[in-house]
Amino acid sequence: MSLPSLSLLLSFASPFANKVMKSARYLDIPLEYIEEAPYDSTERLLSANPLSKVPALLIGAWPDGGSPEPQTIFDSAVICHTLEQLAQQVGRSQELLPARGPGRWRALRDEALCDGISEAALLLTIEGRRPPEQQSESWQERWQAAIWRGLADLDQRQDEIAAGAALPRIALGAALDYLDLRHADRIDWRSRHLALEALALRP
Repeated sequence: MSLPSLSLLLSFASPFANKVMKSARYLDIPLEYIEEAPYDSTERLLSANPLSKVPALLIGAWPDGGSPEPQTIFDSAVICHTLEQLAQQVGRSQELLPARGPGRWRALRDEALCDGISEAALLLTIEGRRPPEQQSESWQERWQAAIWRGLADLDQRQDEIAAGAALPRIALGAALDYLDLRHADRIDWRSRHLALEALALRP
């Protein structure tokens, strides 16, 4: 069985798009990349996601039967879980998450934690683009504190996470990449949590 055509609408700077790209490489699934600026709210992006957010995955018709209609999937977690199911349907051996049970629940929790770090970092970026007189120092402090707490939690459980599923470690890699890209000046995570560098998966 062959995969359908898969196109990812994305901003290359997005930590969530980065997470999806890393997951696809881990699963050996080829994606076509189509760059979109979320704030432009193009017709193509809005037709894929009415929230005008990236990433969004466009799934074409299966070449040898299956779903006859193209589909769109959005939200990085949903896209990654969908890619894993697609990989399984065509016999790929790599897995992002355990199939069921407590191991899966822990992995989903840690994926959400890493995504939360990325979300807080993205909010910091957006706030920093506002005029200085409109920026909220208290919100920036709150988001930075959330990032540090999340990193500390992951660091404290690094052995458990290293022995677990791939997706949380991929999501961590995407979060750390984004911190380096946008916030290296104020969140020097290596100074406190250098072990996370080796824990992160960056396919």
